[in-house]
Amino acid sequence: MNAGRKTLITGVLIFLLFIASANTCYGETLTEDEYEVISALVESYYGSDIDLILIAEMTEPWCIVVHLGEIKKKWKELSDETFDSIIRRNASAVVLERKLKIDADYRLISMEEYFSILGDSLSQDWDNFDRIYPDTPGVLVLSRAGFNSDRSQALVYFCNAYRCSDERILPKTRNIAFFLKKDGKWRLKETVKGFRTFSGFETGRP
Repeated sequence: MNAGRKTLITGVLIFLLFIASANTCYGETLTEDEYEVISALVESYYGSDIDLILIAEMTEPWCIVVHLGEIKKKWKELSDETFDSIIRRNASAVVLERKLKIDADYRLISMEEYFSILGDSLSQDWDNFDRIYPDTPGVLVLSRAGFNSDRSQALVYFCNAYRCSDERILPKTRNIAFFLKKDGKWRLKETVKGFRTFSGFETGRP
């Protein structure tokens, strides 16, 4: 790779990191309910056989191209306020704390470290990622949770980033998980995959 291309790529990554930082709300924190929902999501998604789970240390701002009607067709009990809540809460990124209640070991990873491990954004070095983190299936990127007014249902969108296609650092699509609270515990009703994104933390080509 010539020096000019390396300089260009480095400049792009620095710019994207600046944008992510500018869209981070350091004064806000996740609620206890949000950590409970995210904990339930992580355990249901990965199970108990993973040695180490890597989780992006910042939540991802709203990035999904989807209309409420498309989700309502799937989940008829989903309230409008839950959908409005997930969009509103994800206007900016928020820093995650180590408050997840899961059995597996996990680590919060910064996007800066993630970028530096993969190197060239047009030719990611996933082999290097595997050398550094041989016991993890990638990086889990999460949104904040959206709720209805009585906290009986919740939505979270997420993706697992690992050997992404089309020269991307994050996948093209996100999954949306729908939770219902029953007997005081958050239970996953269903996860729907394949929602296209328009921005978020994406650093590859669209």
